[in-house]
Amino acid sequence: MAQPKLPLDLVDLILSTLSEVRRRRPDLPLKSPGGGPSVRHVAITLLQGRFGRPPNTWSSRLGSIRGAYLAAWTRAEAGQYAPGEVGERSAEPVPDIPGAEAGEAAFERTLADDVKLHRAQATSEAARVRLKEALGEISRLEAELGDYRWARGARLAPPEWTVKRQVGDKHAHIPVLMTSDFQIGEVIRPQETDHTHGYSVEIFRRRYRALIAQTIRLCLDHQPSWTYPGIIYERLGDTISGGIHDELAETDEVTPIEAVQIAAEEETAGIRALAEAFGRVLVQDCGGGNHDRDTHKPRSKAATAHSYDRLVSYILQREFKDDPRVEIFTTESPDIVFRVYDRTILATHGDKIGSRGGQGFIGPSATIARGAQKVIMEQQALGRRIDEVHLGHFHTFTDQDFVISNGCLPGYSEYAKLNRLRPQPPLQVLAFYSPTWGRVCTKRVFLEA
Repeated sequence: MAQPKLPLDLVDLILSTLSEVRRRRPDLPLKSPGGGPSVRHVAITLLQGRFGRPPNTWSSRLGSIRGAYLAAWTRAEAGQYAPGEVGERSAEPVPDIPGAEAGEAAFERTLADDVKLHRAQATSEAARVRLKEALGEISRLEAELGDYRWARGARLAPPEWTVKRQVGDKHAHIPVLMTSDFQIGEVIRPQETDHTHGYSVEIFRRRYRALIAQTIRLCLDHQPSWTYPGIIYERLGDTISGGIHDELAETDEVTPIEAVQIAAEEETAGIRALAEAFGRVLVQDCGGGNHDRDTHKPRSKAATAHSYDRLVSYILQREFKDDPRVEIFTTESPDIVFRVYDRTILATHGDKIGSRGGQGFIGPSATIARGAQKVIMEQQALGRRIDEVHLGHFHTFTDQDFVISNGCLPGYSEYAKLNRLRPQPPLQVLAFYSPTWGRVCTKRVFLEA
């Protein structure tokens, strides 16, 4: 039998629900032939939960509305329907609904009570729906704005001073400071490692500030005849401890958010000091490491979106957005590639180089070399020549010509003691590049006596 005429308020409610589901779940199909999740299925479930009617009743009403209000229906399918948009009903007759039962009239009588209530609350309900839509739109725009902010630091062309040869100036060099594995928040107790060095937030601050001061001194005092067009500051991940293991969650001194705040404070001051000393700073950020993640297990997809290090990077971008001396390059890949004169460098944290292990008598050196070679071969297959790989992660300094592995700020830890690893003092790496000879000097910046 022919369906009774539906009240416009009810039509508006159904179309609004359908449109809201489409906006919130753009990944769902409109209708799933196999009966799986779909926009219609979710909309029917919402309406059933609100009014308590059988699903086939709402399915029938959806069919009626589609036939009678095709234009509004099409907008609802696309998630563009605005509440209150339905005006006069189409002159087209409402088609018969196969399978309609005789009890429909009783349903209409009962539903009328709900429609009256809906009309009585029209103003507040419309305001509520519009508020929901506005909040959804704000959420969507914030996500897009976050991507734009993140992309703001990315450029297609490197700064000219990093690739331009200074004609006639044989003293020109570019220093590259590798920073990684701060693991802010971790607590190391010397009495558990039989070693003189411990670690805490206070010790991190002291060592990081020493790193900046030592870098400036090594460049300007130890190499007084060299000139520098600027300095490159690599961020290679594991900025915070992150509490990624149960024992770290139990013993870390601060939460990940507090560690982010500490990192942002110290790195802002450090980069500003480098800008004052060298005139220009180029920050190359590889997007974080394995300790920075906010998930229990490492991720392959959207890894940087789940990294606290990305938040630190965004804060640094915001702090230096009006400072022409500082440029920040970021990436959503585990790697960031850049040039220093004629050398092409790939910087990465080190946990995704396709090579693990390294606890034998040779230490991690073989693992690092094997992983760096895999990275170079992969990049070559992608059509890109890589001269050097810079990485952290292994907490061990090695220099194998085609790969530099950075040290760490915490130094010898309980984990290293457990695995009988060879102790190295807390250090970071400072490398110097010549326009003629490439990398001519690699210095360890020691942070504890």
